[in-house]
Amino acid sequence: MNYSLLIIDDEKHAITLLQNYINESNLNLELLPACRNVREAIDSINKNKPNIVLLDIKLRNETSFDILSQIDHQPKVIFTTAYDGYAIQAIKNDAVDYVMKPIEKKELISAIQKAISQNNRGKLDSMVEFDFYQRRLKFPAGELIAISDIVYCKAEGNYSHVYLSDDRKLLIAKTLKKLEIEIASKAFVRTHQSHLINLTYVESIYSQSVSLKGFKDIPIARGKRQLFEKILK
Repeated sequence: MNYSLLIIDDEKHAITLLQNYINESNLNLELLPACRNVREAIDSINKNKPNIVLLDIKLRNETSFDILSQIDHQPKVIFTTAYDGYAIQAIKNDAVDYVMKPIEKKELISAIQKAISQNNRGKLDSMVEFDFYQRRLKFPAGELIAISDIVYCKAEGNYSHVYLSDDRKLLIAKTLKKLEIEIASKAFVRTHQSHLINLTYVESIYSQSVSLKGFKDIPIARGKRQLFEKILK
């Protein structure tokens, strides 16, 4: 799905730089008109309800913390600032990340991906089963793996490759269909005949693929994209 993002910064060149980085990132983000002062920002957030906000800390004679105390919508906040003395205050305001100027593209995109992931996870918390984070499956050598730690599974004949959040890959002597039945969770959905993904790890959805946290280009079968957007909307 497309997330909306609002840039708040009092320097025009900083706004332009952030916009360019985002437009080059292929993250399918909707960029809202940028704001350059506290009043504009409060009005825009309350009206447009962006999913993510890139927030400079010092805005002329005010600070962005004045914004956070006056909004009725709570977006995921990433601070983009030249000042390193506000990190603790940012943490207290549940910031996703704190990116120092001069902004590096890789660091900015990583922070945005983190915000998208947190958005997805929050939306899915209400649909996953009460035991989603407790249930375990038995894997080779008797190892018990939490189903919430499974990022995705890929079929290979009568076997399945299971990719875990700790970067391990396990091979299990079960078909993907049988594995899907054993996992038995609404958080797991087929993107393709040979791929079963954990929706809580989705970062971006494209026309023919989906990216998961730590994994890129998982194929989506024709006609499946709208299903994923509907689930995550």
